[in-house]
Amino acid sequence: MLVADMKDESCGIYKSGERRRRFMYRSGCVILSLSLGVALASCGREEHFDPAAVADVRSIGKVLSEANSEWYSGDNWWPPLRSFGRVLVLDVGVVEPRGAIEKARKLLLERGWKIDLPVKGEELYMSSRGRQGAELLIFSVRSYVQEWGLESLEAPSEVKAIKEARQMSSSDGLLLVHVQP
Repeated sequence: MLVADMKDESCGIYKSGERRRRFMYRSGCVILSLSLGVALASCGREEHFDPAAVADVRSIGKVLSEANSEWYSGDNWWPPLRSFGRVLVLDVGVVEPRGAIEKARKLLLERGWKIDLPVKGEELYMSSRGRQGAELLIFSVRSYVQEWGLESLEAPSEVKAIKEARQMSSSDGLLLVHVQP
């Protein structure tokens, strides 16, 4: 054996090429670790509202204000789900909140929506028969604000939409519609 091919323990000289192999191995491990971290961080799921569902909602009344909404779900889920929805405040031409909910229900049923939960007071939950996963949450603005308080809402898009709509109309029949994926 040649002296250059042997490791000399006393002075830390490695066999020919061994130092390069160790460097490449360690570099590869670091790159793999970084790549895995980036891949895991970016593997969250996203879902977006259906523009056709928004068009259905717009067609049932006068849109007074509109805003995007975004929320995360899945503190205990992996990967996390990021959802993008749309919030609309409409006037369907009925002054009384329950009458406005009833009119919205009737018009949306005609457009292929179905009721998920029966009307409970001044709110309604519907889903689309033709669009996978599209959902509508419909509330009278009056009851929504009375129940939750406008200033306590954590969703700035809802607060902005309600405030803008109230500047345009003082009707008790205004509806807040969440279009969700």
